[in-house]
Amino acid sequence: MLDLKTLLLLEFCTTTLQAIAWVLVWMSWRHLYELKVIAAGFVAIALGLLLLLQRGQEASALRIVLDNMMIKIGLVLLADGMARFLGQPRCLRIGVFCLAAHLVFWVMAVALAPERLELRIHASTAFTVVMMGVMIKTLYMDRTQPPFLRWITIALLGEYVGASLLQSFLLYWYRDTFAHGA
Repeated sequence: MLDLKTLLLLEFCTTTLQAIAWVLVWMSWRHLYELKVIAAGFVAIALGLLLLLQRGQEASALRIVLDNMMIKIGLVLLADGMARFLGQPRCLRIGVFCLAAHLVFWVMAVALAPERLELRIHASTAFTVVMMGVMIKTLYMDRTQPPFLRWITIALLGEYVGASLLQSFLLYWYRDTFAHGA
């Protein structure tokens, strides 16, 4: 089984390649500002993953919050860039509200109960479900993309939402197992 560092490294490499691809796409079509926002989202996620990879076992509370917030900022940028690109209503207000709520919750969780990792995981799941839900709604409302492409993308986003919910569900039902490191 792969350890956490290896999984993070694989995710970092994948996201970095996506960021490079989107930057190149944006550079090819600079008149489409929306592509810049999507590229910035992938860059932010890749940077957040890089920060996670560089973090040691005894990371400071600031570092824990900063690394994870960088990934969340990237997700908000992706959702907003997608909405802009597809000509749908922007979702930046929802994203900023979710970021603020997530930041407040994470700061409190890290400061008051640093050993309770499940609180942060559940908060991340809620954030992911909301932002991915916004992206799914954006794609569902769009009629400019081919239906097959729309539905495949909706299915991939839905799979990500399902995986996040499953993670939180398993953590909730088997918290004793996770608490003891088994």
